[in-house]
Amino acid sequence: MKPMAVRVLVGAVLLGTGAGALDASPWWVAYEADDGRLPEEVGPWKRNWGNWQGQYQGPGAYRTIKDGILTYDSLYDKGVFDFSYIKRPGAMDPGPDEFFLAEWRVNVLRVADQADPAITVASDEAWVVAFWFAEDRIFSIFEGFQEIPVAPHLMHSYRFVSDDMRRYELYVDGLLARVGAFSRRVGPSEVNWGDSTQGAASLHEWDYFRVGVIPEARTAASLIASFALMGWRGAGPRRRVASSARRFRHG
Repeated sequence: MKPMAVRVLVGAVLLGTGAGALDASPWWVAYEADDGRLPEEVGPWKRNWGNWQGQYQGPGAYRTIKDGILTYDSLYDKGVFDFSYIKRPGAMDPGPDEFFLAEWRVNVLRVADQADPAITVASDEAWVVAFWFAEDRIFSIFEGFQEIPVAPHLMHSYRFVSDDMRRYELYVDGLLARVGAFSRRVGPSEVNWGDSTQGAASLHEWDYFRVGVIPEARTAASLIASFALMGWRGAGPRRRVASSARRFRHG
């Protein structure tokens, strides 16, 4: 299945130019919705939104946080896009004895068209992977829209791993779902996630989004160091912040 009359905003589209090169070393950036704040309030995430009138036009998706879950609702307008991104020019990719890791937990409740939310990973050398989410499957956009089925209307945990930013493994709920390849594209190194499609609309929920470069755990000491870098919370149930629903609009 290929999309009709939609535009998935990946790579450098609408994001402008990045900052200068960063040090290439292990790094970790996490958004946890149970913090009770929006991604751009936590940082270093930045927000990009708009509609058919252009970038930064309109309120974007209606976003709420309740019981530790960030909800995006763009069902009122298929022209809306609203996503979070980070750029790390020259400092995105793993080095020797390191690997790139992204993990997220999302539930797609409703899509008005084929698919809407998406995530993009673009490397320092302009190799890219992008996944596009429907209610009951995800698509690998640059790999011929290869489909990965998932059970609809449930929170699913995703884990994306690469040691060379050429090939990757994608796990869904702890099970290997796809071994795939990056595609060549022009644009800066970045990661983005959220409501990234124009021409479609959706209602979807995010629990967390985490990304970084982690040393390979060859020893117990390096494993502990990796967990410390990631701010690992342990294997128990995740803490939830009891809070009333908040609706955010850009004003």
